[in-house]
Amino acid sequence: MAVLYMSLMVQVWSQTAAGIVLYCEKPDGVWVLVADHKMGKRGFASFGGSYEKGETYQETAARETSEETRGYFKQEDLLKGIAGQKGVDYLIYRMFFLKVPFVEAAEIEKRKGAGVMDERFDYVWVPEKELSRYFGVVADLQTPLKLDPAYLPKKAKTDYYWRLWLGQMAEAQRRGAFPWQKKKAGLP
Repeated sequence: MAVLYMSLMVQVWSQTAAGIVLYCEKPDGVWVLVADHKMGKRGFASFGGSYEKGETYQETAARETSEETRGYFKQEDLLKGIAGQKGVDYLIYRMFFLKVPFVEAAEIEKRKGAGVMDERFDYVWVPEKELSRYFGVVADLQTPLKLDPAYLPKKAKTDYYWRLWLGQMAEAQRRGAFPWQKKKAGLP
């Protein structure tokens, strides 16, 4: 009975949670923007969360990503950027990808004031190759999923990735869903 209940809960939540992986391309490869969660002990991940009544996946992803980047990335721009994407469904979440211009993480971190959500901290860019080194071991609960200290702010409160998010990223890679994978393969 508990297994059935958990299965139904995951199914219901997976129809209502979404987010965006923000990435940029540099001469040395693809870099992904991540931040630590203020609530709980999840660790570093991209941005997203639960829907509000009446939202589409894209609307949820754009709103949550804008909130969690302290409004640096505008909801309207994010929504426009992911328009037409189907996203990648995995367990509890629909993940979209959006290429953005590089901005120093400190520019996002320092945004404060009226209307600015303060759900995340310690924004950092990490190379996709840094993430992908864990894709084969994310299911091994004994393997720590630590960020390379070279990418962490000096006073970071945690030093690990959110295992569930890395699992979603690993699944997206396995499906060939990363936009940079498609680009290498010559796909639109």
